[in-house]
Amino acid sequence: MLKESIRYQLHNAGADLVGFADISHIKDDRYKDFNIAISIGVKLFDAVIDTITDGPTYMYYHHYDATNMKIDQIALSGGVYLENLGYKVLPVAASQMDPHKKDDLVAFFSHKTAARLSGLGHIGKSALIITKDFGPRVRFGTILTNLPIDADPPMTENLCGSCNVCSTECPADAIKGVNWHIGDERNVIYDAHMCRSHIKKYYPVSGGGTVCGICIQRCPLGQKPRDL
Repeated sequence: MLKESIRYQLHNAGADLVGFADISHIKDDRYKDFNIAISIGVKLFDAVIDTITDGPTYMYYHHYDATNMKIDQIALSGGVYLENLGYKVLPVAASQMDPHKKDDLVAFFSHKTAARLSGLGHIGKSALIITKDFGPRVRFGTILTNLPIDADPPMTENLCGSCNVCSTECPADAIKGVNWHIGDERNVIYDAHMCRSHIKKYYPVSGGGTVCGICIQRCPLGQKPRDL
């Protein structure tokens, strides 16, 4: 009942996807007070993603930024709701880097980990979360909390299979075209520094080298027909 009430609150605040992940096994003192990560997904607009042809556009960059702000507001709203119920809450912003690992391009907490463990998607060859409903056309945020609830089951299905569209279409050659497996480091499938360097060099509209979007736009799982 509590979990469904929280899910309702977050959907009502604007989330398209909500999942509950068990993170009690993660050994990090920063998260030791939290056993649950609530994953919040907000879908990107198809028409905006479809403006990405040879590289990022101003429209995509601003939509990316606005979506991040929306996710942060949803997380804050959900955090207030949970804290008022007496639970401990730590909202993690959609694009919050670890201040001690900025050079490694590592987040304070991995939204991808929360999304995968909560069953919302799997880590694709592009190192993005691939969802059944929207492919990779989703941005994520996370709320860390100490809720006394059961987590959702993790997603174990790999939707990429033998597809290598993101790898062949990546202008930076940052996507290696191999499937991710539990325990793999990010660099097994994707070179974040190569991606960032290419974006900064060739795409001046990318917000300082933070967005490209070609792999998102090209992914067949994001282009599937949807019922109107």
